[in-house]
Amino acid sequence: LKLREAFVPYLYAAFRKYATEGIPPFRALVLDYPDDPETHSLDLQYLMGDDVLVAPLTAEETERSVYLPAGTWYSFWDQTPYEGGRHYTIAPPLEQIPLFIKAGTTLPLALSIEHQKDGYDIPLAVTFYGPTCRDAVLFEDDGVSYDFEEGDFNVVSIHDASTSEGKIVRQGRFPKPVYHVARWTRIGVF
Repeated sequence: LKLREAFVPYLYAAFRKYATEGIPPFRALVLDYPDDPETHSLDLQYLMGDDVLVAPLTAEETERSVYLPAGTWYSFWDQTPYEGGRHYTIAPPLEQIPLFIKAGTTLPLALSIEHQKDGYDIPLAVTFYGPTCRDAVLFEDDGVSYDFEEGDFNVVSIHDASTSEGKIVRQGRFPKPVYHVARWTRIGVF
């Protein structure tokens, strides 16, 4: 449940992208990597949003093969880098769903809090995967009404400033910021 809670800002933005651009938030790898023949028959792993590869195991499995497309990918759990274009056999603990983050990703995750007031002031832990990262784009609204259809929302861009911290740019007319960054982390800088 805590992992699901952490991914809510990322998923909220992915579902917004689905509503505005038609790109499914959960999809087969072949949709993003059509020129990679290895992705054409993969049906036991998928992308969550643009940058997270999920490779679940069943309760009966203790290991599995995972294919990572071209590029560098990082294990979400221990930040181990993997070169893409290859299959790997992984044996994660039962409590860890195998997740891999594409290099160049800015991943904003919600930090766990005990009490949420009116859906506002959600602290984020932002992780940059690699030396230079694409912007992360989040969507802010009240989370309960359809006022966003009238333009009451913000688009929040988190930029990689190539330093220990990034930069946030908020555009829109939603009056209360929903997200603030409580922690910045950079993974995979050599």
